[in-house]
Amino acid sequence: MPLNCPQFRLRWGRWRLILAICAGLAVPCVLGAIALPNFMTDGLRAKSAEARFNLQGIRSFELSWFDEHGTLLPAGPVPGAVPSGTRLGEPAQKVEFVPDPGFQALEWKPEGRVFFQYRVTLTGPRTAVATARGDIDGDGRLAEYRLVISPDDRRTVVENLTPDHY
Repeated sequence: MPLNCPQFRLRWGRWRLILAICAGLAVPCVLGAIALPNFMTDGLRAKSAEARFNLQGIRSFELSWFDEHGTLLPAGPVPGAVPSGTRLGEPAQKVEFVPDPGFQALEWKPEGRVFFQYRVTLTGPRTAVATARGDIDGDGRLAEYRLVISPDDRRTVVENLTPDHY
């Protein structure tokens, strides 16, 4: 069949249309497959910023308490249970933060509801460790952050104890 025959052009035109439609559908699917996991990870990193920010706040209040009273104050864990989803795979829901006597004495309370459980544990007469634990993605594995508090050590680095987990 000659290439300039109308039937050949019609058949090739149909295939070109089908290929164009397939390519048009494939490009967004591939881009979505690449972008969606990155988007979800960024959302989880944003949630984990709550823990870093609140641990810095706890540190400031603990050092103020130390300046006034000469000791650090244990507090928490608050909330009583680590916030998580109601089913495996379901993202954690924010829960109400009701301060225990330790956090009440420090006069520290985060703004609104929280994704993490907070605790201050004394590790010596002049040192304490503030921790935040939460299951922000609902997979059953906890993300945990720690900040050492000491009037002798003014470092403010929040350690991620689960670096592979946000």
